[in-house]
Amino acid sequence: MTFDKAFDRNSAEALVKEITSTFIEGLEGLVAAAASKVDVESRRLSVEATDLAELRVHLEQERCALNNEKVGFEQERALFEPGGREHSEMVSLNLGGEATLTVLHSTLTQCEGSMLSAAFSGRWELPKDENGHVFIDFEPGLFIPLVQHMRMRRIEDPADPIAAPCLDGPELQTRFLRMLRYYGLEEWVYRDCIPEPVEHQMRILDRVYAVVPPVNPDETIAFGDMSCQTVLVPRGWEVLNSDVDDFEEIIRELANHSWGALRLCCQNPTGNFSSYLTRLHGGGTAGTRWSGDARMLQASGSLEGRPVAYRFSSACSARLVIRMKDKPPGWIISDEGRRLTAI
Repeated sequence: MTFDKAFDRNSAEALVKEITSTFIEGLEGLVAAAASKVDVESRRLSVEATDLAELRVHLEQERCALNNEKVGFEQERALFEPGGREHSEMVSLNLGGEATLTVLHSTLTQCEGSMLSAAFSGRWELPKDENGHVFIDFEPGLFIPLVQHMRMRRIEDPADPIAAPCLDGPELQTRFLRMLRYYGLEEWVYRDCIPEPVEHQMRILDRVYAVVPPVNPDETIAFGDMSCQTVLVPRGWEVLNSDVDDFEEIIRELANHSWGALRLCCQNPTGNFSSYLTRLHGGGTAGTRWSGDARMLQASGSLEGRPVAYRFSSACSARLVIRMKDKPPGWIISDEGRRLTAI
């Protein structure tokens, strides 16, 4: 009986030791795993803290940069606001040392975006003579016509736009054009003379022609119904009228091409439209008048008192003939027909 009790006690002690050892090992494993996770998390938080610090530095740099830009912007804006750099209402100019001229500041700056407007915006320090006149390094014969044109542009009637200056002789006109390019005023001054580009142009005699809607002159497929379709006349172009000089020769040359249509339409002196057969029609000689006073087109939009949009009212395979407006003296049309060039 005593032996059995001793045996049981020893077994129990051994079992307790084993259980205790296993528990301690497991606990140590858990502690080690927890310590490892804490270490990983600590490193992650350290990296995030570093990144956050760097982000704060970057944001501070960005804030400083934005503040500097804001200061610059406020300084720039102050030039154009009351209380900023003051502009005299009148500007006295010394034109190449040959003449003086006084002009309104608003006259010289009316073409926004041009270099001339920027020069007198107050942002530039302009050269002045001993009398305080702003020095313009162009002769009076070039700059005065520009100023006169700008004065009239300020008071022009939209229904009666002011024409571009016409100087005496091609050489002076060429120098005038170069001055306009320098000041960024070429298209502003010659707004009605520099035509918008139109695809598929054709030169006949001394003029350039096209059709709307644009199509290749040699297109042999007659496109469909133009009924209720509206076409626009681009800036610098006009509808061909049948009472212009050499009209018969012009329309024959045009109609000898196909233009993807059976007929070409031109305005006649009555204000209505005549149509002429193209070589695609097959019902007569190209250039033959098909209808003499048809109301196939009607003006449907205008600009500055002149029609610029026309609407086809009848079912037809047709195109409206347009041509560049009269070129100003001293200019020629380039081969591409896209730009006026001084002789």
